[in-house]
Amino acid sequence: MIRSIIGIECGNKKTVISKIDRNGLSNIPSDSSNREIPSVIVYTEKNRIFSEQALDRIKAYTNSAIIYPYRLCVQDEYQKGYFLFQYDEKDNMGIINGEKWYVFQILASYFTYLDQLISKNSEQYVCVISVPNYFSQKEKYFFQKALQIAKLPCLKIVEEHMCIAYSYLQTQKNVLKEQGKKTILFIDLGETQTSAFIYLFDNTKGTLLQIESQKNLGLRDIDRYIYEYLAKKYTYFSKLNKKTYLRVLEQIEKLRKVLSSNSEANLHIEYITQDEDLDHYFSRKEFENIISDNFMQDFMKFLNQFSQQNLNIDEIELIGSGSRIPLILQKLKEVFQRQYMGIILQNGEQISRGSALVCALQASQINPFVKIENYKVQSLFTEQDQLIEVFLGQTLKKGEALLYKGKELPFFFNIEGELQGEENSFLSIKFGEIIYKTEVLKGGSQFKVVGQINECKMLEIEEVLVDFQEVSVENSLIQDSQMIDFIEKEKEMKERDLNFGDGSRGIFSLFQKEGANKVGEYLNCFNVTNSFSLEIGGNQLSDSGIKCIFDGIQKYISLREFKINLESNLKSKNANNITEKSI
Repeated sequence: MIRSIIGIECGNKKTVISKIDRNGLSNIPSDSSNREIPSVIVYTEKNRIFSEQALDRIKAYTNSAIIYPYRLCVQDEYQKGYFLFQYDEKDNMGIINGEKWYVFQILASYFTYLDQLISKNSEQYVCVISVPNYFSQKEKYFFQKALQIAKLPCLKIVEEHMCIAYSYLQTQKNVLKEQGKKTILFIDLGETQTSAFIYLFDNTKGTLLQIESQKNLGLRDIDRYIYEYLAKKYTYFSKLNKKTYLRVLEQIEKLRKVLSSNSEANLHIEYITQDEDLDHYFSRKEFENIISDNFMQDFMKFLNQFSQQNLNIDEIELIGSGSRIPLILQKLKEVFQRQYMGIILQNGEQISRGSALVCALQASQINPFVKIENYKVQSLFTEQDQLIEVFLGQTLKKGEALLYKGKELPFFFNIEGELQGEENSFLSIKFGEIIYKTEVLKGGSQFKVVGQINECKMLEIEEVLVDFQEVSVENSLIQDSQMIDFIEKEKEMKERDLNFGDGSRGIFSLFQKEGANKVGEYLNCFNVTNSFSLEIGGNQLSDSGIKCIFDGIQKYISLREFKINLESNLKSKNANNITEKSI
């Protein structure tokens, strides 16, 4: 039985998780009870750590840290200089601690962490997860494989613009009922990208009219231009290592936020090198001059795609923290000749909540006990006309279906053709970058391919028939046998994370497998000192790690039983000074 409906926003620096249950719509916080979960992974020698814990260790493990995990699937991301780990361009694999990983395997590790985090709050759940609007078909495919490796119970992948449209329908339903049809232009300037899309809303329905995205036009590009400006001004920047590079970017991000609300700010970093401190006074004018020469030119070029068209737009809604920069807000008002820009979706949860609404709609189709208002968002194929093609082998075309620009999605197709009894060959189904191949054929006179291009513009093959007999089909990028190996490897790494984590997860796993008595035995191996520190296997735990152990055990064992077991084990280690209150 489904107990929770989950929506996940895959932000570039943060992840937000929304939940719908009998108590309504809420958020699942991070391990440190923050609404925004840092999208960070750090590979140590023994295990992987995530989120806030990873942020604390990122400077100690710079060469094995991943700071934009969702961007791992983006094809030219490595050239941008944001891969801190070693990368083999020839094999398209990351090298971390001497071991090679496909980028979607690394991403799968973060999805495994999210699954564990959600499972703490919801025993049984299904989810819908968002992908950036700019993702290509190939990038979405690798993203989907990462979900499968992590075994995340995902019903659907949805592009961010659809999630925002669902959020708008839900938050503005009363306004839409009163005012009728409205055409809204949404502008999203985020951490790594800029998107703009137009929707026509009518009561509980939204229809996509146009969308444009630029995947390398975001706030991190502003920070990079500031960094390059400082590097020209201060020669010692050429000596900075990766760890210091991260430290400088972190301070530049804070500077940018301060200058959004103040006219001046000071960038001060002590010991940027062994002999130097960085101390640079910034005025807002200097900051704006720096980004006007590069970033703003690209941003204005992007906006002109919409401003030069004769669009009948009723309102403009701003999304993303980039619109808080005064120069950007000023240019937006000038380009679209508006004094007012809407900010009703600036709470940072609009994508995750929209994903949760999509999940509820999907779940209602398989579980009649899930009730949700019947919102409808219609996506369109906004790219140039494209063919779904069927080949015998790789070159001999046997059939096709045309998906034209403006066609409603999902688009269902049925391609049939003659084979003339060819043997020892196979069928290839191609859509853009994606190619599916059948098993080797043993002959046949006719074929039939049934499938769809879904709302996320991804090719789905429902069945392939040769002489009315179904044949197997798999994607040419990753074979099914490889997926089995990837899943087993992730399972092994997950066990290592549990056993070599901060201690708490290891105890959770032990209790679930062996029961309370085994946990009591395990507590005997703790070395307890008067300063209330614990060591497991020679690794000392922090106070937060200890608290997490205690909180975690109490989650599974009654409070009374937990205290009895713990006190008896602590006394055997001469730790009578630890009182019931401190526990």
